[in-house]
Amino acid sequence: PTTDPAQEPGQQEVLLKAKILTEDRDTEIMTAEGDVEVKVGDRTLRADRLVYDRNKQTLRASGHVEITDATRPGIEFADEIEADEEFRNGFATRFSTRLGGNAVATASSAIRQDGTRNTLEQVVYTGCPICEETGDEPTWKLRARRAVQNTETQIISYQDPVFEFKGIPLLYI
Repeated sequence: PTTDPAQEPGQQEVLLKAKILTEDRDTEIMTAEGDVEVKVGDRTLRADRLVYDRNKQTLRASGHVEITDATRPGIEFADEIEADEEFRNGFATRFSTRLGGNAVATASSAIRQDGTRNTLEQVVYTGCPICEETGDEPTWKLRARRAVQNTETQIISYQDPVFEFKGIPLLYI
């Protein structure tokens, strides 16, 4: 990316694309709607709607939220997120992530801290392919009350996990 001489040192360039963009200069709130895409460094966020508060330096994205990072594999999805302006830390509802291969983790909510750690609530993880067309369940899955995912190492630590095979709980850990 090119640098803007007016940018503060260490600040990354932000690219924004949307069908409709409105700005309230009194409240310092900008709203982008329709095929929204925001790029900050290597991270890209796509959503139906985005609200950015310049005073708080936070954003709220909603509707088909998708986040990718060119420096690591996987895609993150959510119904809605609230995050800092670089969307490295924040909160997501109905979160899911593809970790590489067939691995998928879903959760009712996720909190991202330190830009590398996701704390997932009511999480389900599987490495089996899921067939959306036929509604097939994965052969095995791991359910847990909570899981902590390190996105750098791709290691997930589980609290109160239960291993299920063909929908039958086999092992409580």
